[in-house]
Amino acid sequence: MAPRGRAGDSQLVLFATWLETGPDVPDGKWFKRYPEMTVCDEG
Repeated sequence: MAPRGRAGDSQLVLFATWLETGPDVPDGKWFKRYPEMTVCDEG
């Protein structure tokens, strides 16, 4: 597992793959969970 605050390469690939799909995200805060990280943003 990557140190806290740092995502491993495999997790970043999963995130990039998801982004390539052009995902719809809800208005307001949202979270996308992966096995070793959680991405959060505000849509």
